[in-house]
Amino acid sequence: MFIANAASAITPKQNINWDSLLATSFGIFFSLVIGFFILEFILAALNLATTYDDPKALETAKKSFTSAIKGLVVSLGAFIVLNTILPAIGVTGSITNPLSVFTTQINKLIGCIRDYATCN
Repeated sequence: MFIANAASAITPKQNINWDSLLATSFGIFFSLVIGFFILEFILAALNLATTYDDPKALETAKKSFTSAIKGLVVSLGAFIVLNTILPAIGVTGSITNPLSVFTTQINKLIGCIRDYATCN
C-alpha cells in the first residue's frame, strides 16, 4: 500500500514535447552520420596510403572513398529535405543544433526534479 501511494506521488506533471524530441532525434542521427563519414574517410585514406602498388587494395580504397561520399551526399539531401519539411508541418526544434535542444530539455527535467510544484 505504501509503495503504490509513493509511486503515484512521483508521476511527472510535464508533458512530452514530441516536436522537440523528433527534431533532437533527427539532429543526433545526422551528427552520427557525419561522424561515421569522417571515420570511413580516414580509414579509406589509411588504406590508400598503405596500398604500396597493390591494384586490388587500391581499388578497394577507391570504393571506400566513393561509398563514403555517396553516403554523405544522401544524408545531406535528407537533412535538407527534413529542414524544409519539418518547419512546414509545424515541428519546432532545431535539427542543426540538437545538443542545445537536448540540454534545454534536460535542464527542464532537472528543474522539475528540484521543485516539483513549479514543474509544468
